Amino acid sequence: NILNLLELIVVLFSLNTVREMCVRSPLIMNETLLEDLVKYRFFKSKGVMMAARSLISLFRIVNPELLPKKERVRSLSLSRLKLNPY
Repeated sequence: NILNLLELIVVLFSLNTVREMCVRSPLIMNETLLEDLVKYRFFKSKGVMMAARSLISLFRIVNPELLPKKERVRSLSLSRLKLNPY
């Protein structure tokens, strides 16, 4: 259906626009808005799902405290890493 396709394009365009705005100014995002946008990672369209995942990966780098707890990546401390001497 054309209307469904247009809705998907609008959602995809909106997520990508929000991500680009957050790249330039990450302080415009708040926790509740990001939590709502993260829910699009389970959307039926692969493009929308990938746009939501790219927004998640951006905030994992920029400001992981805004993400819901299950979306954060645990940081490895250097003491836990075992490096082989050369």
